[in-house]
Amino acid sequence: MSAPRRSIMWFRRDLRIGDNPALSKAIAASDEIV
Repeated sequence: MSAPRRSIMWFRRDLRIGDNPALSKAIAASDEIV
């Protein structure tokens, strides 16, 4: 059993979640996002 892939998403200025490219990449690359 492998450990889940986790990412930390830090919102500095752009708080949009609908069209945020960094958030989209984190979702695609991770199992969990903090």
